[in-house]
Amino acid sequence: MADEAMRYAVRQELDLSWTVYDVFTGGPAMPSTYCLTNLSESQADMYCTVINARDIARRQRVGFPFP
Repeated sequence: MADEAMRYAVRQELDLSWTVYDVFTGGPAMPSTYCLTNLSESQADMYCTVINARDIARRQRVGFPFP
């Protein structure tokens, strides 16, 4: 996955919690009906890895090229 453009990343918030965010919008990631906010660093890393893998698989299925 290192060569693909990652849509999601993690950031530490002012309250020291972690958020998985959409790099295109800057807003919290919402893979379903919940926002990925107020997480521990390990939770954020795990969720980020999972939803990036799902996004890459989706883009490959529909034929979006990677930069």
